[in-house]
Amino acid sequence: YDDCERGPPAQKGASNDDLCCAALPGACGHLHDCGRAGEHAALPQQALCRPQLPNERLPRERRLPGLVRDEVLGVAALFEQPTVLLDAAATLDALTRQAPHSDVIHFACHGVFRADSPMFSSLRLGDGWMTVRDAYALALNDSLVTLSACETGVNAVAPGDELLGLTRGFFAAGAASLVVSLWRVDDTATAELMQAFYRGLRD
Repeated sequence: YDDCERGPPAQKGASNDDLCCAALPGACGHLHDCGRAGEHAALPQQALCRPQLPNERLPRERRLPGLVRDEVLGVAALFEQPTVLLDAAATLDALTRQAPHSDVIHFACHGVFRADSPMFSSLRLGDGWMTVRDAYALALNDSLVTLSACETGVNAVAPGDELLGLTRGFFAAGAASLVVSLWRVDDTATAELMQAFYRGLRD
């Protein structure tokens, strides 16, 4: 969508109201158990939110858009023991620490595909842009990773049919499954879709 809130800010006169949040549920086996016949994951009781600062106290350029925040909190509520990183707390260092212990990792943020240099395709975190090379350095233990952002599944095709883009970095880091988009996304529709997706996995 041309008016997508998660698209890269315009080069001229843009506001950087585009911070990402990464929800990192750490309930081991929570979704894996859902596939067993006759068993259902227990409904979560609460979500644990750990923003560094309340959203309203952050400078405008550091705030997470409301619809994206709603998406993350809605997804987190479907897990029993989620760790939620919002705004300035959603740093690459925090992600690196949490990722090895997470069965599901959900990003809701801005995404940029760089056709001119695909390995610099990136996701907007609280402390800057996370590139494909940064994704390579994560330790993902057969995790499901959802990249709920614009064009996260777009790749460039290199000689030998090698795909270069964000998906390459996360698969190389150990992701078992990726949920990505091939287009610019609408925040309202995406929030509804993501919650329905995780409810479907749970049920």
